[in-house]
Amino acid sequence: MKRTPNNRETEGRLLNKSYCLLFATNLLLSLTLYLVNPLMSLHLEETGIPLGTAGAIIGSMSIASMLFRPASGWICDQFPRKLVLLVFTALTIVCLCGYAFAQGETLFFTLRILHGVSFGATTTVTMAFISEYLPAGRVSEGMGYFALGQSVATAAGPSLGLFLRQTTGGKTAFLAAALIASMGLVLEAFLPSPHASKPKTHAHKLCVRDLIAAEALPFALLTVALSAANGVETSYIAAYAQECGVENAGWYFTLSAVTLFLARLFLGRLSDRKSFAAVFYPGAALICLSFLLLAFCTRQAPVFTLAAASILKALGVGTVQPAIQAGCVSSVPPARRGAASSTYYIGADLGQGGATAAAGGIIAAEGYSGMFFWAFIPLAVSAILYFCYRRFQKREASV
Repeated sequence: MKRTPNNRETEGRLLNKSYCLLFATNLLLSLTLYLVNPLMSLHLEETGIPLGTAGAIIGSMSIASMLFRPASGWICDQFPRKLVLLVFTALTIVCLCGYAFAQGETLFFTLRILHGVSFGATTTVTMAFISEYLPAGRVSEGMGYFALGQSVATAAGPSLGLFLRQTTGGKTAFLAAALIASMGLVLEAFLPSPHASKPKTHAHKLCVRDLIAAEALPFALLTVALSAANGVETSYIAAYAQECGVENAGWYFTLSAVTLFLARLFLGRLSDRKSFAAVFYPGAALICLSFLLLAFCTRQAPVFTLAAASILKALGVGTVQPAIQAGCVSSVPPARRGAASSTYYIGADLGQGGATAAAGGIIAAEGYSGMFFWAFIPLAVSAILYFCYRRFQKREASV
């Protein structure tokens, strides 16, 4: 009998061949992103591009990625996911090679926009794709392990990129990133070719439902709040630590990365064994508590306060994020998981970008301490709204 994802090589076994291939692919593609990001401003400056224009070029990738998200979900649901992943990984390789040899603002803008498109597509399709190879009762656990690859890439990518630049030069660093992405492309070729599970449907006009999964919107709104918290912490903690008398806050991120790694490794399965609510509310409470600690950080005990906040925040994110991702992809049939994945990432993009910009205004008015105090409110409010939404759902179901 022919094997398909629904015939599950996945049945009861989490670390199956396809899951491991996608994990490795995601790790390699994430590594190229975090390897390249810290090099871009230096590289653009070396090619003679003004600082203001360089900032716009760097930021154009995120904007392109966010704008392409809805289309990437639709493409993921309409075409074989293996093919989509191969095509957009190849586009990533072209962009990485292009960075090494490009000259002029127009070409760099073009490459960054195309890189944003490929990043938006590959992240969307890998999240939808991975859900096909997870045993039904272990989706949250599998999502947690899957995210470990990004944690490793976040920790190793920037250091590797800067090391390559210093030892071999900027162009070689970009070509090395392209080589790493090429390794991911080779691994993708060994993935099974779906997709007997996609039902044949009559042609219809493209509509909003094809781009956004309404069923996943509650989880996407929670993602907005969670990504907002992540965004302000990442962007402003170093400056705030300095204000509190801690000159080098690099250890904060290291402690956070280690805790997050361990949380995803051991706590991701909680949502599968209990329920989403049993995981989300305690996790959200830990994140809110971490921001309150940051808000009241003082010069008397800044290191202890920052360390406690780092651990609590990472524990909360490591518990909540896999549960939200699992809730997103599980809220729709397999044929619409591209739209669900896209909806999740749209929420992440909006939260990350919007909160970081808004935080700047709050800092100007109330300082870093005031900003971190207000930063916990979106997540607290989203938890309350989700509680009310679930109560309403249960009431409707009982009528």
